[in-house]
Amino acid sequence: MESFWSTPTGKGLLFVATVNLATFVSFWLDKRLALAGRSRLPEAHLIFLSLCGGWPSGIMAMKRLHHKTQKSSFRLKFFFVAATHSALVLWWLVDPSSIGNGIKNAMKYVGVEL
Repeated sequence: MESFWSTPTGKGLLFVATVNLATFVSFWLDKRLALAGRSRLPEAHLIFLSLCGGWPSGIMAMKRLHHKTQKSSFRLKFFFVAATHSALVLWWLVDPSSIGNGIKNAMKYVGVEL
């Protein structure tokens, strides 16, 4: 019998849990570095983790740690990524086969062949 964690659903849940943990820890670490006056994590790192699906824990970290709440340019990028990610997930839930074709067409439109 196949283990739940080796199924596509199990692997997906494990990925989402891991990326959300990594996102929260990254926000926490960046906050600690900021308080210590040391070099911080690049904002692109936090945005990338959010794009990978870590935006829910990013929101939680922003609220619980009071971090990255004042910088409007970061919040704009962050919430754009969260909204885009949410729209893609909803699109996939409605029509799983079309999202792959849509991404391929968008990539082709910008000149990237897969």
